[in-house]
Amino acid sequence: MEPMNCRSAKPLLSRYADGELSPVEAKGVREHLIDCPRCRGVVSEVASIRRFFEDGAGAALRAPAGFADRVAAAALAGPREEGSARSTVRFARRIAAIAAAIALLAAGGILVRSGAFDRGPASLQAQEEDPVVKRIRERFERGPGAPPAVAHPAEGADGPR
Repeated sequence: MEPMNCRSAKPLLSRYADGELSPVEAKGVREHLIDCPRCRGVVSEVASIRRFFEDGAGAALRAPAGFADRVAAAALAGPREEGSARSTVRFARRIAAIAAAIALLAAGGILVRSGAFDRGPASLQAQEEDPVVKRIRERFERGPGAPPAVAHPAEGADGPR
């Protein structure tokens, strides 16, 4: 058997991670993985996704008994009664709301992980200490038409020295 390359191994990686290859195919993929960090990464990702969907005992989560038969029967059945368009719209709205909630949660998680909320108080404190911000704030507090603040003799135009 000829050694595998990434092109021939790629379609087999997911099945390899799931233990679904024949012994001959598995051996070829295993030999390829020894020399290919990229394909090892793919197998590692597939395996971690699989572990995510396993219960605490390590058994894969399974659909309830008869689920596939019920889905197939519903798919092959004729058109539903007249109210089906309304229920389809309701279902689509629910799916859209769920998708929006997931997107918001993901965006919030990204912001939290990036530390976006950690910069808030520190940047506000830096603005409080900034002489330009202080002068602008004083000007707004005096109101329009008020004379400009006079610098103290010990201070220059830029503030204390």
